[in-house]
Amino acid sequence: MKSLTRQFLISIGLTALSLTVLVAVIAALIFQRELSHRQVAFLGDYVRERSLNLDSRFAALTALQVAAGEELERRALALEPGEAERLFDQYFPLRPDGTRRSRPEYFEGVRR
Repeated sequence: MKSLTRQFLISIGLTALSLTVLVAVIAALIFQRELSHRQVAFLGDYVRERSLNLDSRFAALTALQVAAGEELERRALALEPGEAERLFDQYFPLRPDGTRRSRPEYFEGVRR
């Protein structure tokens, strides 16, 4: 026959154990939810910063493209008549098969 005190202590121990497990599960779920929210916020900040960085790079690239186009137009207008054809023949000589390709030394790069 089990004593009343022993049954009472076992029931208190089981209750305490179940409450501890319940509180641990709830705390783990809350921690996981908070961690998930922090990670989403961090990734949102990362995407925002990355897109601003790329936007600034493309804006700079667009400005460089416009400047290069203006410089090319200025240089083309400064060429003497027939000079463009002479330069084209120099950089892209006519091959025996009728095609034009750049000179082999321009493939590797040369210094002037």
